[in-house]
Amino acid sequence: MVCFYFVWTILTTVGFGDIYATNTKEAIFCVFLFITSATVFAFLVAQINEIISAIQADTKELEDYLDAYLAVRPRLGTGTLLSIRAFERYSFQEDQLIRQSQSVLARKSLPEHLRVAVAKRLEDNLFSKVFFLQDLHAISNIRSLFAAEMLIRSTTRYFSEKSVIVDTHDEADGLMVVNSGQVRLDMPLDSAEADLERQRGRSTSLLILKRGDSLGDTSTIGDPRWAGKFGVNADFVAHTHCAVTFISVKDIM
Repeated sequence: MVCFYFVWTILTTVGFGDIYATNTKEAIFCVFLFITSATVFAFLVAQINEIISAIQADTKELEDYLDAYLAVRPRLGTGTLLSIRAFERYSFQEDQLIRQSQSVLARKSLPEHLRVAVAKRLEDNLFSKVFFLQDLHAISNIRSLFAAEMLIRSTTRYFSEKSVIVDTHDEADGLMVVNSGQVRLDMPLDSAEADLERQRGRSTSLLILKRGDSLGDTSTIGDPRWAGKFGVNADFVAHTHCAVTFISVKDIM
């Protein structure tokens, strides 16, 4: 046992210090501790290595995706190129997360209670402000599963800063939920009210929408206005780079 103890002391690089086993029981305990500690350490190193490898793989995929813009670099200014790369980096990373969520929810093998748990998490983060889902608050499982089905059927649209998402002339044909970034609710660009505000040097912005805020909610009851739930006609503009989840009226119904 003494030999066994000294062998493991060397193999695990613990070394011989001021504290050491003085009898058989202590030697057995120390050997057990050495083996357990070495196993746990090896497991942690493997997990860290796996995480780093996954990050490196995602980074390489992103860089390969962005390198396509190098082909047109001579024809683009540095500022324009940097803006494009920033937007593409943002949309790529957001798309990765969304596709992972949809993939998990779409798995037929996922037990119902686990699917509900995942759906609840997603619904709380994304669909909690949609007015026709708030009526289902008392039966949260049904609301979560309904939201999960909407997420599976949804598409994600990405908009760069200051780009128009929809304007007052566009007919609402579905529900849009802000997934990330910020969306600005503006007075219609060609309206007399907006012209007056601009002449006075004031902002034409009415409201800033953040994650979970929605537009087009009332399209499910036949309202053609994207800003129907706000009771106004308005333009929606990307206040920052943003991702918007879109579900058509047909898929909702």
